[in-house]
Parts: sequence; structure tokens; C-alpha cells
Amino acid sequence: MFAHKGVILTKDNLLRKGWKGAKECVYCGKDENIDHLFFECSAARLVWSLIKCDLDLRTTPVNTNDYLGGG
Repeated sequence: MFAHKGVILTKDNLLRKGWKGAKECVYCGKDENIDHLFFECSAARLVWSLIKCDLDLRTTPVNTNDYLGGG
């Protein structure tokens, strides 16, 4: 999975490649990285809450390791 490998072009990865844009998330203004984009951002947490309700899950993942079941 690309998220687990850290190869998704999030803003932190783009900055390492010389991109000159802002590092902040467009949804909440915090620094964007893979865990933030998929799990920590308020927009991501809303999506996970909807998935949790729809699938009747007990918990939702908090980072890529949690999502994939370990390190």
C-alpha cells in the first residue's frame, strides 16, 4: 500500500522534492503528511466517523500502522 510505504505525494513529500508550495493542509491548516491526511485531519476524522457508523465498527484507525494492523 502506497500510504504505508510513504510514497504518496503529500505536501511534506513534495517539499522534500523541491516543491515551493505551502506545507499546510487545505482543510485545517496543520502540516500535511500521510498520517495527517488520512487519519489526523478533521476532514479525515469525519470520513472515518461516517465509515465507522455505516459499518458498525468499534474503533477507527489512528495512523497507517494501525490501519494495516501493525508496524
